[in-house]
Amino acid sequence: MSGPGEKLWGWKAIAARLGIAENTAIAYSRLCEDPLPVRMQRGSPWCHERYLDEWLARRSGGVMRDGSALERLDGWPAICHELFGADRATAFRWARLPHDRLPVIGIGGRQPWAYKAAIRDWKNRGDLPFQAHERADAEVFATSAAKRRANKARSPRRLRHKQH
Repeated sequence: MSGPGEKLWGWKAIAARLGIAENTAIAYSRLCEDPLPVRMQRGSPWCHERYLDEWLARRSGGVMRDGSALERLDGWPAICHELFGADRATAFRWARLPHDRLPVIGIGGRQPWAYKAAIRDWKNRGDLPFQAHERADAEVFATSAAKRRANKARSPRRLRHKQH
């Protein structure tokens, strides 16, 4: 397998490589499961060409543009080994997370499997979680808005107004 290839910088270059619109690329980067493997550096998105090609292949049946197949990990033992030896219960919990879950297919009764490249991308997101930053910002905004509403409901002015 060759290296990750050239870095593509900016949504325009990433979208052009995938043959999609910029807004679609941004939306794909926000998916809950197996999002576009984009990293952020100084406010600008970037990704390696090969990682984009592998992501596109995962979305379209596991065949790369050059006709080669992506490597699969079949079963929990192989998946756990790729996750630095995590136990099955931990891997299963990560696969059930509500956001940025481990990209395992067939966890509900069938033999589970995952693409090795998808697991690699999932692990790489751990050091710079683009989606997690956006989610945290949204949660902070929602929490602060809820606190403002609660404080407003308890304010003396509001209580005096209700007594009249």
